[in-house]
Amino acid sequence: MVNDIKTVIEELLLYASEKLDMYDEDYQLRRNNLLDLLKVGAPADEVATTYRPLQEMLDDIIEYAIDNNICEDYEKINFETRVMGMLMPMPYQVITCSSNLRQLPRRSPRNTFTIFR
Repeated sequence: MVNDIKTVIEELLLYASEKLDMYDEDYQLRRNNLLDLLKVGAPADEVATTYRPLQEMLDDIIEYAIDNNICEDYEKINFETRVMGMLMPMPYQVITCSSNLRQLPRRSPRNTFTIFR
């Protein structure tokens, strides 16, 4: 992997705030969710000021996840969808596991995308 995973997370967050209309209040929550998902102990020391193309960042995330036994090679697309779901604004959050449905507050079914494995 070329880039440090902490830097990639910060790049993704910057991308989400600029391109996906992520709310400023959600920044810390999104960061913590990504750190937990990728089993990273602490965030980067500095916030990103630029980001690379989205697919390059996602490729780095997937490579890291496979190298660290967080996901298997055959799960790449589901894992990528899960990462992108964590970056979406809350009304459009992607739910990647049916067991997570019970934990979420009630939302309109029109604003929630569910992917069953």
